[in-house]
Amino acid sequence: AALMTARNSIGVDIEEGMFSSVRERIRRTPDMAQRSVEQRIERHRTFTERRATDQQKTQLKYVNRSLNMLVMSRHEADLEILVLEKVDELRKDEFRGHYRLFASTSSMEPVR
Repeated sequence: AALMTARNSIGVDIEEGMFSSVRERIRRTPDMAQRSVEQRIERHRTFTERRATDQQKTQLKYVNRSLNMLVMSRHEADLEILVLEKVDELRKDEFRGHYRLFASTSSMEPVR
């Protein structure tokens, strides 16, 4: 979870045998992170499309510039989402994540 969200983490496990399964899970984390971000963006896109058709709701008026998507508040307009690109194993018990900025592949105008 810490790697997927670009946060620091310290884990301690007294069972040495657990490390190989933890290492394998860490190696798969970049793929899981990419899918997680894509799903998050798709859920938000669905939300904005539904919101646009609901006449009883206030329409979204802010656009997130890096994602080219409508958002609820002006604070979200500058939100940037980092995606874990790769993980380096520095030592047997130390890993470092490398991140890139998620950018929308959509060339369409935001749904209004």
